[in-house]
Amino acid sequence: MHEVMGTHVAKLAEPDPDEAPIALIARRPGEEPVEYRLFGHELYVKESQPLRAKAYAPSCYHHGVNLLEDPREGYEPKPVTKDLPTAANFPVRDKEGCESRICSWSSERIVVGELWKVAAEPSYEIGWDGTLKISEDWQSWKCEFSALEEKEARAKAEGFAAEFLANATRAASDNATIEVLIPEAVAYPTASETAELRKLKRELDALEETLKTADLNYLDKFEPVLYTKIASAAKWKQVELESLAKELGRRFGRGTELTEDELDIAAYDVIRNC
Repeated sequence: MHEVMGTHVAKLAEPDPDEAPIALIARRPGEEPVEYRLFGHELYVKESQPLRAKAYAPSCYHHGVNLLEDPREGYEPKPVTKDLPTAANFPVRDKEGCESRICSWSSERIVVGELWKVAAEPSYEIGWDGTLKISEDWQSWKCEFSALEEKEARAKAEGFAAEFLANATRAASDNATIEVLIPEAVAYPTASETAELRKLKRELDALEETLKTADLNYLDKFEPVLYTKIASAAKWKQVELESLAKELGRRFGRGTELTEDELDIAAYDVIRNC
């Protein structure tokens, strides 16, 4: 039994297929391709078809497990369309709270024939044993590559696999691919871009440490010219770093204009994650 406190209509965007085109297609062995639509500056996947984390034998062998099949194999959740009611339990105690949750839920979904929900960008992830996987859980740019870097990702995976096989007899392979139909949909920087960003960060850290030491030793009084040069170099290195971060951050707009606040947040995320 449920107490009916009221009703609230969820308003979802209903773009035409041309307005929300298929931008990326992730393919993993033994699974149906997962399509990503681009609408606004967000990626969407079908509510009924998320990118699943399938358990492969090579991936879990070191844990003594030998799963060859996904235990969820054969389970297909029923698609939810705008004509089919859906239910959810929201931990709220009043009508206003419920309406807020419904608005939040609907803002992350669109209707293109059926329900599509906001999704993280897929990327290539290199396992410790050289397995090349597709992941939506972006941790760092050290062992992960954007969807535009399949060639680089495979080369890195082969290097890891060669090292792994030198100490083991079990090979690991995964022919996962991400087909890029709209390059502007890929927001993550490339490995070379992030390497340049890290270089700028290291240089800035060194200059700031030098400036801190200069302050502690009153260098501005004994060597004012040298102190000014160090302070100026640190200032301009900061400008250089922020400029590159903002340039890379624009990509998170996925082909659309970001507001100044959105751009600042995107640039901050680039620096933080690198």
